Amino acid sequence: MDVAALGYPRVLANTGLVAVFFLGLAGLAALFDRWRARREAPVSAESKRPALRGGPDR
Repeated sequence: MDVAALGYPRVLANTGLVAVFFLGLAGLAALFDRWRARREAPVSAESKRPALRGGPDR
């Protein structure tokens, strides 16, 4: 990105395109994460309970 060779408008346009590209990738990653979370088996209420410390005799 040589401003002297390309000029500010072209350099800013290139920078904007790169930013849009990476924001698009981040959006796709977020959508993929949501898609994977929906495909997993639902978590039961039993597994959400905190584990007891020290076993049954405490």
